[in-house]
Amino acid sequence: MITNATYVPPVWSPAYNPIVYNFLSNENQQPDFFYVIELWVQEGSVAPVAPAYTLYQRPSPSGYGMVDISTIMQGFLNLANWTGGEGYSTQYRDFGPQGGFTDAQAICSVYLKIGERYVSNGILTDFNGIGGTGAPQYDLYSKFGSEPTRVIPASLNYEDSVEHLAATGAYGYFEPYIMDGNGKFLTRMPSTQNIATGQTQTLSFLNWNVRNWGTKWDVAVRHGDDYPETELMEEDKTFLAYRFNTAWSPPIEAITKLSEQYPDLDFELSYEEETGWGGLLQFEAGNINEIETYENKCRDCDSNNTMEYCENDCGEICSECNYMGEADLDCVAECDTHKVYLDDDHVPDYRKENA
Repeated sequence: MITNATYVPPVWSPAYNPIVYNFLSNENQQPDFFYVIELWVQEGSVAPVAPAYTLYQRPSPSGYGMVDISTIMQGFLNLANWTGGEGYSTQYRDFGPQGGFTDAQAICSVYLKIGERYVSNGILTDFNGIGGTGAPQYDLYSKFGSEPTRVIPASLNYEDSVEHLAATGAYGYFEPYIMDGNGKFLTRMPSTQNIATGQTQTLSFLNWNVRNWGTKWDVAVRHGDDYPETELMEEDKTFLAYRFNTAWSPPIEAITKLSEQYPDLDFELSYEEETGWGGLLQFEAGNINEIETYENKCRDCDSNNTMEYCENDCGEICSECNYMGEADLDCVAECDTHKVYLDDDHVPDYRKENA
């Protein structure tokens, strides 16, 4: 009998990354034991009436069954309904029981039925996984309860794929692209369609932004309550400096386009990601000059790639200036390497007051 499923995939899963299920039977020590795994696949508007594939798998040494169905599912993607651009308005199906699927779409859905096969009373017998005999009846769906996994024609890089598999939420890596918590994937709109103000929940919106701005969301001058994170840092007759935030990446494409439109102006972009890496770029008439890039930067002496973690838990300290602006001063006091820097030249006044 199948006792539990220890892993099922997120409800939206890319076909060209692992789509993994893991499960356990309390009969896995029986003679000639196999897990029987049926794949129930829906390609169009009609719900499946029979399994598309049946797999037989020996248990692992610990008794578990695990299957990656990604390679199988790639064969069910209807790429005749996939376009190289953005002109296919129903590419991703609505989310709901059996997805509200139609026949003219690229993706498919899948769920598994698990059973067992082993020798019982001298006879090789199929068991349904829920205590009886016969075809598999133990259902495995996605992390979204009893909804099948939607397999999309996509591939994530290694880091994103690991994030997708390890995610505890129902949508995995695609969590930010799901609308309003109701499970509906972002709509894919034709590239010729006008995007209304505030219509941010579309793939066209995001794809256009990333291609043309280099980041998902826009930035503008602060106006009332709008764009509150934009700050005018410096201004004179020939110079403006703004500080602003963007989503995950610097707006290199946007600044490049601006410099093409205004070739007599010089643009400079200094950027830093919240984990510490960044760089400095200059733009002139659509041309980019990379001044510097760094994995980390000391905020006190401006040296690049000098922030190092102390093995004695002092925190991150610059090997160039050894300034204690962000170090753990209690640990520094016990550290043979850094305690010599507990002086007026290396510890700011506000840290002394808090120490």
